[in-house]
Amino acid sequence: DPRAYSEDVEMWVRTAARYPLWYEPEPLALYRKRAGSRSTGGMSWAREIRGARETIELCRPHFPPAAWKRVSRAARRKCSRWAAANAAELIERGDVRGGIAQLREVVACEPSPRGFARAVRTTLRALKPSREEPERSPESLPPPPSSPSRPRRSSGSRASSSEPLWSVMIPTYECAGFLRETLASVLAQDPGPGLMQIEVVDDASSDDPEAVVEELGAGRVGFFRQSRNMGHVENFNTCLRRSRGRLVHLLHGDDAVREGFYETMARPFEQRPEIGAAFCRQIYVDDDGRWIALGAIRARAAGIFENAAERMLAGFPVAQPPTMVVRRSVYEQVGGFDPR
Repeated sequence: DPRAYSEDVEMWVRTAARYPLWYEPEPLALYRKRAGSRSTGGMSWAREIRGARETIELCRPHFPPAAWKRVSRAARRKCSRWAAANAAELIERGDVRGGIAQLREVVACEPSPRGFARAVRTTLRALKPSREEPERSPESLPPPPSSPSRPRRSSGSRASSSEPLWSVMIPTYECAGFLRETLASVLAQDPGPGLMQIEVVDDASSDDPEAVVEELGAGRVGFFRQSRNMGHVENFNTCLRRSRGRLVHLLHGDDAVREGFYETMARPFEQRPEIGAAFCRQIYVDDDGRWIALGAIRARAAGIFENAAERMLAGFPVAQPPTMVVRRSVYEQVGGFDPR
């Protein structure tokens, strides 16, 4: 799927065009950048950049014509810079074919003298002998939470309705090796089944995620397996259809949440009934769980994310999937993830 990276961006833009969004600057979610994932696996073919260009065009109906020209130009420029960074990395690795594919996207995203000049500069810099850089210090990153030894159970009362507050829906495909960390991070904050639905929805993986659910979920975590591989977009939409909670958190099976995520992210929905969704800052981690970067801060204090639709597209991407919480009623209004 050439849009394997960015179907979520169109969803967040579509949501922000209709409802206010809330932003929480605390980094409460972990987004994994791994070599075999959908978002990074096609780097040598520039698959994610082509998908980003298509996604930008799909967002056209969400903006008035006067705003569209300005916002789409900014989004394409951001993607051109993204492709340039990818090209430099691939050329330095010795993947010349992949670098050329990314350089084509530099110009395709920004077909102008500026885009062409960026492609030339990127090539020249990448071909220069590089000096070894010192390892970056993680001092600017917040300290990691302590690893839970046992999932915390609530001794409080359960909600009387079959509609819990939360639906934590975990789509998986060939990521069972990371699912244990994902589930542990959720179960450590589990308020009980009356308040939180937790379910793994698997897209016919071959690596047996159900065994991980049975081992760690101990009957607490639901499991649903597609009868055949449906593709990630349909698997996401299956998650939405199976959700029962008032707030839906779509947490990919290789990502995780930090301590306090659910308590913090529920608060704005209680205080501001007009908001449709809320998102927080993310920490990027690698295959081994090492923290490699901290997401950009969008505001110093929590609050309404002003001009959200334009900023979501022009800043492409602003919010990563594990950071976003959406009212189920909003998903029902705006529709599911776009399969185009």
